[in-house]
This record gives sequence, C-alpha cells and structure tokens, in this order.
Amino acid sequence: MDLVARAAPYLARHGSTSPRLDAELLLAQALGCSRMDLYLQFERPVTSDQVDRYRALCRRRAGGEPVAYIRGLREFMTLTLVVTPAVMIPRPETEILVEGALQRLEQPSAVDGKRQRRVLDVGTGSGAIALAIAAHCSDYQVVATDVSSEALDVARLNRERLDMQDRVELRQADLVDGVDGPFDLVLANLPYIDPDWPDAVTAEVAGSEPGQALYGGRDGLELIGRLLPELPRLAPAGVAMLEFDARQRDALLERAAPIGRTSVLNDLAGLPRVLVVEL
Repeated sequence: MDLVARAAPYLARHGSTSPRLDAELLLAQALGCSRMDLYLQFERPVTSDQVDRYRALCRRRAGGEPVAYIRGLREFMTLTLVVTPAVMIPRPETEILVEGALQRLEQPSAVDGKRQRRVLDVGTGSGAIALAIAAHCSDYQVVATDVSSEALDVARLNRERLDMQDRVELRQADLVDGVDGPFDLVLANLPYIDPDWPDAVTAEVAGSEPGQALYGGRDGLELIGRLLPELPRLAPAGVAMLEFDARQRDALLERAAPIGRTSVLNDLAGLPRVLVVEL
C-alpha cells in the first residue's frame, strides 16, 4: 500500500476528487486483483512490471481520464458493468431511479395475468438501468432502446456477461420509434444537461464522456419533452420515471401535469432527481 500512499497525493494535485479511492482502484487494476485483495494481501510482492503498469495508469488518471474508462468497468447497484467512451459512466444518482422502480415493481400488479409484464428503458447506454431491473425482477421482460449503435454494442456485451439475453431485448431506436406498448413501467435517464449552463459539466466529463449522452438541447429538456407525449401510448395505466436536473423540476412538473399524476423522488443530497408520472 506504499504505492497508494505515494500515488494519492499525486492524483490529488492533478484534480482527482477521490485520490485515495482512485489510487486503490488503479493499483488493483495493475495487479489484476480486487480492491479488497489489496488489504487482504498487503504483503504481496509487486514486480517492477506491475509498478510500471501502475504508474502508467496513474498518469492517465492525472491527465483527466476517468477511472471507469481506464479500468473499463463500473459498479452499479449490484452489477459490474463494462464501460467505454461510447457510453456515459453510470452515476450513483441513477440508482435512485432504479431503487424507486424496484419498489414499484414489488407492489401487487393490476395487469392482466395473461400478458407478460414489461419494462421499457429509453436511452439505455451501457444497459445499467435495464440490466439492474432484470437482475432484481426475474418475472419482468425488459426492452431497452438507444439511438447509438456503439452504445448498444456495450449494452449487448454487458447483457452477455450477465447472461440476460433472454430477459433483456436491445433495440436501436430514436427514443421509442417503432416501440409498442403496453409497458408496466417506462424508465429513462436521457441526456438532460443544457450546454449553456455555466456549470454544465466538469472539464473532465466534457473531455471524456460522449456529448450525445450528456446534452439535452435548450434547457436540457429536448429529449424528455419528446418522450412525455408518448407515455400514455406506451404505459396506459402504468408508471413512468425520468431522471432530471434539480433546475428543471418546475418546468417538468408543468409539462407532465396534463399527462398524469406527478411526484418527485429526491436523491441522497435532498435534491429533486426523478420525475414520477402515474398514467
């Protein structure tokens, strides 16, 4: 762990907001072990090649490359997902959406018992939301869409790694074009950042993550605004849950009010994060 003690201040000087964690994750990557193994095997000898590999990884992090892209992996809910620069890195905030969805799905269903229970994930990216739902709700079929073929390649890889090919269907689509309901639940973490916000994203995010997955046009609501009118068709008598930025709360509630009964879920910081529409 002496390597971590030396690397953490270096990463802090180059802008890391979690230098100790970054240093540990990168050392585990260089050694080909888990982060926990660093503590369980703290007397493990390290070769010069491994040290060189670790230094190279730290230089990449110091240059602004996110740890998730360096490792090629990101933990989300109970899953370990492959991530590449073709997809946005799953955030802890999105777990609020998934946890809220799981609570809904655990409630007694009013749907016709003769039809398949279905969930739609719009703009799936790495597949994080769709796969997390499928992992926890085996009696639901999940359909996940994305406009990006490169993102769907990543989602497909994650689906195969988790052996969920029979429970998660991936479709290339502009939002929900060609997608037919009914669904019990519609979920979406669409691009919702207004590029004109003065603090839209950090320099690291702007320089590394795909803009197509971040920016939602004027006020950040272009794509969400296109999805809202589709909800009654997709989920009659169902529920929709959409992630958004706290600055959009009032505008979103106003747009969604004619569609169904609305409410909001807050994130762990107490900020409004998920719009809930009961149709």
